[in-house]
Amino acid sequence: DASADSGGSSSCSASYSVDGSMRARTVEFHEYGSGKRQVCASHCDHGSLFTADVMLSCTGDFTGGRFSTTTARRGEAPVDTEHDFERGDMLVFPAHKPHSVSRVTSGCRAVFVVEFWRGPACTCNQRCMGRCAAGRKDHGSHGPSGRRRRQPRAVPPQPL
Repeated sequence: DASADSGGSSSCSASYSVDGSMRARTVEFHEYGSGKRQVCASHCDHGSLFTADVMLSCTGDFTGGRFSTTTARRGEAPVDTEHDFERGDMLVFPAHKPHSVSRVTSGCRAVFVVEFWRGPACTCNQRCMGRCAAGRKDHGSHGPSGRRRRQPRAVPPQPL
């Protein structure tokens, strides 16, 4: 689960060179709309190096749901930037960069999300916390706080 970020910048530091040790940390299907999640507050994907989002919905099928990133420079006010994001587009950004999705006011917005890291290969169906390859139970349905996490929902493939 991504951590909330209140200040527009992150203390995460990461190396961005891609080599054989880069692995998918989590692969997720996010759906926004009536009866589903409607907004995603600003957060960073702490622990990951970069995140790739692929838009699955036609943008004419929903209103709202704008993807934004926040840039903060020392001594300056944070600046939010909305990004055009059409069906089939992929947005790739450093995982420490604060990002959000505005409220979906109608329709349904679906996105495929992959976070990459240098940790061990993840074989569980939850966000890896770093030790699942060593057989320790610090992943799965409980996060580092010990609170129960929402279980992922199986979603049948949809034609594009």
